[in-house]
Amino acid sequence: MKNTINPKSLVPWKSNLVSPGDKFTRLTVISTHKIKDTYRYIAKVVCDCGSEARYTRIENLRKGTAKSCGCLQRESATTHGCWNHPIFPVWHSMMDRCYKKNNDHYYLYGGKGKTVCDRWHDPNNFIKDMYPTYKDGLQIERVDNDGNYSPENCKWATRAEQAKNRSNHRYITYKGETHIMAYWSKKYDIKQSTLDERIKRGWSVEKALTTPPIRY
Repeated sequence: MKNTINPKSLVPWKSNLVSPGDKFTRLTVISTHKIKDTYRYIAKVVCDCGSEARYTRIENLRKGTAKSCGCLQRESATTHGCWNHPIFPVWHSMMDRCYKKNNDHYYLYGGKGKTVCDRWHDPNNFIKDMYPTYKDGLQIERVDNDGNYSPENCKWATRAEQAKNRSNHRYITYKGETHIMAYWSKKYDIKQSTLDERIKRGWSVEKALTTPPIRY
């Protein structure tokens, strides 16, 4: 948990839900604040490990997404001897984009409510579930892009397969209905690759869907 909040932007604020002395896993609240002229409520906290005090969103404490200064995650990996495992970086990246707001891709994952199942918060369980089917160069992918990271919703895929799946899950709106590309492809009997290419070329949705493909 890095300090990304500027203390100079804060003003004192008394919370009815969180008070100094309250503890959330390893974090103890020292004081409560808000960012001036906003409705963003902040707590100054100190971690049990003795690291420097820092600031975090109060909602993150209450949701359980802020549990320590980062030491808890590091200790979990160290305890299970996972640091040097081939797919530990996959686990670490997965956790970061779901729970760390300073991650460049958080807005696509944690920012959209995507989470990691409780079992996989332990990297050892993630390795146990996913490593048997892993091969060099593969990346983790959710079968249902609207779902979360869990054993039943994840598989390994190549970069090319991921790119194709992202294309197939592109949403298109036509006549007031919004569906993924696969739905429209089936409804209008047009290959997804053809439909995708038409959209990329700048065709309108109506033209892309209603122009019959050339049949040889």
